[in-house]
Amino acid sequence: MTSILSKCSLVGVFCALLLVSPSAQGEEIPKPNPVPDNFVAKLQALFHKHYPGASFTNQGVNGIHVEFEVTTFEFPPVDPTKKHENPVQHGPKKGGILCSVYLERGVYSGQFALLPLGGGQFRSSVIDRKAFKQLLAAPYSPKRDVHLRVSLSWPSDASDDFLKEFRALLKDFEKDAD
Repeated sequence: MTSILSKCSLVGVFCALLLVSPSAQGEEIPKPNPVPDNFVAKLQALFHKHYPGASFTNQGVNGIHVEFEVTTFEFPPVDPTKKHENPVQHGPKKGGILCSVYLERGVYSGQFALLPLGGGQFRSSVIDRKAFKQLLAAPYSPKRDVHLRVSLSWPSDASDDFLKEFRALLKDFEKDAD
C-alpha cells in the first residue's frame, strides 16, 4: 500500500512540475501593451477611407480589431493524419476585410513562421487561403523595443491602394515615423 502511495505522490509531483508556468521557471512571458495612439489614428483613418462601414475596435492591451463583411470558411485538411490548422476560420467575403494588431515588448519570437531579416525585423508572409489572402507580419520598432503582431485578411477584390498604404504604415512603424 505504501509503495502505491509513494508512486502516486511521485506522479503528482511530476504533474505539478509540468504545470508550473514559464514565469515561475525564470522565463518571461511577453505582456501585451496598447498599440501607440499615433499608429492607431493612422490605421483607423486608412480603414475608414477604404472600408467606411468596418467596425474598428481598440481594446487597449487586447489589441485592435477591424472587420467588415466577415464570414466563416471551412478548409478541410489535405492530410487529416498530419497536424494542421483549425479547419474552420473567419475571413472576409468579397468587399470585406479582417485585421488584428497587437503590440508586444521586444523582438518578435512567436509562432508565425516568419523569416528573420536582421536587426529585429522579419519578412512578412502571405498565405493564400483560396477564398482570401492573409498577411502575417511582425514589424519591430528598435526605438521603442516593441513589435506589432499583425494579421490582415482580404479577398481578391481588395484595393491595391489599400494594401500599399497598409504596408507603408507597417514600414513607418519600423522606422518610428510619426
